Amino acid sequence: MKKKILVVGVNPALQKVLFLDEIEPGEVNRASKVYTTSAGKGANFAKAASLSGSSPVIYQFSGGINGRLFLAELKRLKIRNITVLVKTETRCCTTCIETGRRIVTEYIEPSGEIPPEKASELMSAIEADIAGFDAVAICGTYPPGLNPGFYGKISELASDHGIPLFVDACCDIKAVLENGVEILKVNSKEISELSGCNSIRDAAKLVMRSYNVKAIAVTAGGGTSWLFAGDDTIKFKLPEIKVLNSTGAGDTVSGVFLSEYLKSGDFPESFKKALAAGTASCLTPLPGVFSPDDAKKIYGKIKQG
Repeated sequence: MKKKILVVGVNPALQKVLFLDEIEPGEVNRASKVYTTSAGKGANFAKAASLSGSSPVIYQFSGGINGRLFLAELKRLKIRNITVLVKTETRCCTTCIETGRRIVTEYIEPSGEIPPEKASELMSAIEADIAGFDAVAICGTYPPGLNPGFYGKISELASDHGIPLFVDACCDIKAVLENGVEILKVNSKEISELSGCNSIRDAAKLVMRSYNVKAIAVTAGGGTSWLFAGDDTIKFKLPEIKVLNSTGAGDTVSGVFLSEYLKSGDFPESFKKALAAGTASCLTPLPGVFSPDDAKKIYGKIKQG
């Protein structure tokens, strides 16, 4: 049976991806292609986890015209969701890709504020449903109106039900880490911000000593990725590729990592498959999706040691 993952994706976005042959600052720049899809860490995670064979359900907010388009895309992709409707407009994020130089630039709109009663409504839904899931994934930052206690409460619920918790976030997550985390996935900059250490190895070891975290996965774009699990430290060197769109690659890694881990319980193997999928996603125009065939080819080229 497919593993069920409760995905906490409270900061969704309608994603536009524009392809331009060339970008001239200060001039009118016309796109040759445009794609529109659902995004934000929660949606990207869910798309990748679904492709990896899991059954994700996103718990989220949505509002306005952008919100309706966002939900329509999730429906088209057959991504299940529990959505609390709000009056504030769902943000729109825009990726501009200059194809000639393969430069990818991301513009992120600010998120609208979530009223207290809407936050309570979503939390009540999570509390009522959480026992029916195999894992919980907290994905990304929270919008205005929420506070660290929102994620802290979810981590308490996961702990109380004995459900493994995956976290792809770094801001204001002390309460979450204190309640116990199965996997913490961050990038190299985030692990330094979280720990205050410049060395990835020292930063991860400090976090593992300070909190109840079973494994920490650290990505660095196309650079060397790290996995810390118990006493093991493993580095993964990724092959070079011609990147089309790197937006959401880290979210893809997260979705596939948890999905594969729930099947096998093997941290290194699951992370290696996730890195292959995340790298393969950079060959596609849209975030959170990848070709399984591309991922298999890339998997064989990842150097582990």
